[in-house]
This record gives sequence, structure tokens and C-alpha cells, in this order.
Amino acid sequence: MVYLPKQDGDDPGYINLSAPYQYFEAGQWVEIESTWETSIPVLAKVGTAVPTGRDVQTVAPGDVRNPAKLPPDDVRVLEIFPPKGDSGGRIFNFEWLEDDGISAKPEISVFCLSYSSSSSEVRVNLRHKSGSFKPVWQRIGICLPAGDSRNVVTMDGTAAPIEPQPVVGGARAIFQIEFS
Repeated sequence: MVYLPKQDGDDPGYINLSAPYQYFEAGQWVEIESTWETSIPVLAKVGTAVPTGRDVQTVAPGDVRNPAKLPPDDVRVLEIFPPKGDSGGRIFNFEWLEDDGISAKPEISVFCLSYSSSSSEVRVNLRHKSGSFKPVWQRIGICLPAGDSRNVVTMDGTAAPIEPQPVVGGARAIFQIEFS
């Protein structure tokens, strides 16, 4: 049993990221069946995102040595958690910071993701908001929750480019980031 807190009357709820991948309303107690041998319950707040990278150790962008010959930190995939259907015109906003991973006083860049949803698509806008750090990656993948088969498009409704080769992290669409 877990209580799912409610921020306000327009709280979009939570998603169980483990099978059976249920959506839950906020402001209630729910019972989530889970055996510790196979998984633990992991819930995501609807309207949020988690930036991820490669699923292996990478060399930090600020590292000048790479004796272990680690791959570069050149992949970003945003796992997003849109509402099950229509977001009712609501746009969810998420910001994250990137730096070189080494410096005591690093240059930092802020990146912004905005998204909304309908029953057939998720509309996404990505941008470099501020800062002088330029990461190794220049494209960002968008990954929807398990079982969500909606199309990912830009905010103006144009189709997001899809890579012809497999994309790290199960991304459904790839966006180019312009650095200001």
C-alpha cells in the first residue's frame, strides 16, 4: 500500500513503470502487487521526465584522459511520462542541467522540454535555454512509457525524425538541439 500525494485539483497522477503499467489518480491509497524477487514498484509522476544516457559507464566530457577507453557521453534520451490520453491543453515543462562532469566550477547549460498529449500523439518541444556548456551529444531521443504507442511530433505537429538505425534507450523519435 502506498499513498499517492495530490498537489492540486489538476494533478495528473502517476504511472506504474512495472507491469501491468497502470495509471493512478493522485490523492489516494493504492495497492501495488510486487514480488521483490522480480521487481520493485517504481512510479513516475505524470508530466515529468528523466534524462538518461548510455547504459554503460562513459567518459565525462571534461575528462582529458581515458585510460579505460570508455565510450563518450554522447547520448541523451528523455523518458517522458505523458497522461494516458489528452492533456486537455496542459503543457508540461521540465528543465535539466548539463556540465562537463569534472570541473569544480563548471560551465553549465540548461535544457528545456515542453510536451502535451492527445489520444493519438505526444507533442514535444526541446530547446537549449541558457548556458555556455556544449555537451558531446547534439540530438535527444524521446522515449514513451511501455505500451504507449502514440506518435511523437513537434509542437507545430510536424513528424519528429526517426533514426534508421536502432536508437539507444528505446527512443521513439530523435530531435536535433540548436545551441545558442
